[in-house]
Parts: sequence; structure tokens; C-alpha cells
Amino acid sequence: MIYNDITIKHSFKKPVMLLIGYFDAMHRGHVRIISDLELHAREANMLPMILTFDTLSVKPCSAAHILTVRDRLHRMNELGIRNVIMCNFDRDIRQMTAEKFISIIKDNFNVKAMLVGQDFRFGRDRLGDVGMLSAAGIDILRTEPVMNDDGCGKISTNRIKALIMSGDIENANKMLGRSFSIPGKVHKGKQLGRTLGFPTMNIHNPDILRPADGAYITQTHVKGSIYPSMTFVSEQVIETHLLGYKNFSYNLQINIDFFKKIRDNRTFKNLDGLKEQLGNDLALIRRYFENEK
Repeated sequence: MIYNDITIKHSFKKPVMLLIGYFDAMHRGHVRIISDLELHAREANMLPMILTFDTLSVKPCSAAHILTVRDRLHRMNELGIRNVIMCNFDRDIRQMTAEKFISIIKDNFNVKAMLVGQDFRFGRDRLGDVGMLSAAGIDILRTEPVMNDDGCGKISTNRIKALIMSGDIENANKMLGRSFSIPGKVHKGKQLGRTLGFPTMNIHNPDILRPADGAYITQTHVKGSIYPSMTFVSEQVIETHLLGYKNFSYNLQINIDFFKKIRDNRTFKNLDGLKEQLGNDLALIRRYFENEK
């Protein structure tokens, strides 16, 4: 159940354990925390619930997202979270006092416990803290951040975004715990790839973070099937050539999973030079997937 209006009072058979966060990336740290919420709520015979936001007025590192709102909700559901409060981060939310916020979550959502991270703050000017929650009769459970394997601190959305924008997809994927993906609807391009014997599906999705320009090893989801692919990213378009796929058409909804950047974009003196490079790229990508089997 998605609750879009926090001012409406709801009735629940069980008390609610609440977790608050944006969860833009749904990375390994987010997954661990949300899994903890589901586990602790089940053990306490409470209803696990997440309060999140459809957008934020200020997004560090990049205004684009790693996941769509729909995909965030889908991944929460996969982790056992069936109830989500989806707030618009508007002026009313930003200016809400900590006292009013506590009153709303207690009276309208029957919140009896909260799972919080280090230095959790809330309310206007971030004046609310766990002491206020405890004083209001809300039990507090603590969660620790998930540290990355590189020894450079905790996994964070900002770090992942910086890696993606620099083209370091491999390390970004390690923090995500999955492949970074871009969904989009196929539109008609210049058809140069088709002329060269490398037809591509072109998408443009300004809402999702764009990796650094260059050529990537990827796989592409089309109509329930997955194809190895080589994908080229530029400021204008993302175009992917699918290995073993012949029925190229437009208006298809596809999803591209990124694995590794293989080179920067280059300027070629002629089409023969470009065709030769694409052949070399394709050979490298074939070897990659052969080794993965």
C-alpha cells in the first residue's frame, strides 16, 4: 500500500515500525537496513513501513537518479516492505517542525518504533533527534552503516554516483550489489550503426544518471529476453548493439545493464576506421561473455 498523504489518519491492526530515507540507489547498505527493518518488525509483531520521498529539492552530486521511483518501490517490495509513505519533499514538509512530525507519525500511522542510523535528525532545521522520539513514547532501534570492501568508508549514494559519472562501473556495481541499469524507450536515431553493420537501439532517459561518455560492456533486456550488448554513451544518446538480436524496431521498452567501460569515445577519420574499431569492440565483448559462462 502506498500512502501519499501524511495528513490522513489510517488504522492498522499492528503497531508500525518506521524507517525514513530517500533510498535513491537501493545499494547494499540500503538493502541491509531495509532487511533489518523487516526482521526487527517481524520479531516484534509490528508492521514494517518506510517513509520516503518521490524527489528531493537538493540532490548531492547529481540531479539525476540511479533508480526510478517505481523501481525503488519494487525493490522495497522484494525485501518484504508492503507499506510505504511516499512524500513530496515540498515546502510544507521542509518547514514542518519536529514536534508536528512526531504527532503525525504517531496519530496517523500508529508508529510505535523507529529504526534509525547514526546522527539521525528530522524536522525543520534538523532540530528533531532520537531523544524527542523516545520522550514521545517511540522505541528506538539503531542500525550501523555498511562499509565498503575498499576500506574507504561507508557505502553511499554520492560515492556510487561519482563512480558512475567517472565511468568506473565495476566499482559502482560492487557498492550497488547489482548492475547499474538504464531503462528507456527506443527511438529512431541517425541509423549510422545500421549502415556499418552494427544496428543499435537508441534511448534517452534524462531522469537516470548518465555514465561517462564511452563504450561499455552491457546486457540488454528486451521483451523478457536478455542479450549481450555493446553500448555507447554520449551526451546526446545512449545506443546499444545487441548480439544475436535481429528484430530491431522502435517504441520498445528496454533496460540496459552496465558491466564495464572499455574505452573513451573517439573521433575517426573515416567510416572504415570506425567500422574496424566497432569490430574490435565486439570481439572484446564476445570474449568477456564467453569468460563469464
